[in-house]
Amino acid sequence: MIDNYLPIFNIEKQKMKKKNIEGNLSRLLNDVKQEKLYIRSETFSDSMWTKAIQYFYKINPNFNSDKEFSVGIDCNQCGTCVKVCPRDNIKIDELKPVYGGNCEFCLSCINLCPQKAIRLRKESNPNARFMNENVTLKEIITAND
Repeated sequence: MIDNYLPIFNIEKQKMKKKNIEGNLSRLLNDVKQEKLYIRSETFSDSMWTKAIQYFYKINPNFNSDKEFSVGIDCNQCGTCVKVCPRDNIKIDELKPVYGGNCEFCLSCINLCPQKAIRLRKESNPNARFMNENVTLKEIITAND
């Protein structure tokens, strides 16, 4: 599986990972067919990570916020960002996307911008973008309607 979370992972390196899609899909389909239920018990490590993340959000409220996005001059107002946002959080105003503060930080607007005009302010590789090769842009837009 590719870790496509831009703030943490190097997308180009992640794209080179072996995916084993057929094997994983087969295993998942078999589990569904057998109606398997799997609920992992929380470990001490899970609990500590949860507490650390909650503390981090408390001291850094703009982390995972659309306030961390910037729109470059290469934006051509195509509206793709508006269409792919699952929260209806983006409007085109004054010839560029404007965010409404209701972002779930899925990063679809960044990953799917055809001009790569939308970026994270602290992004190590602004040219690295991810799109699942098994899902079309049209399917993503339709899913948001």
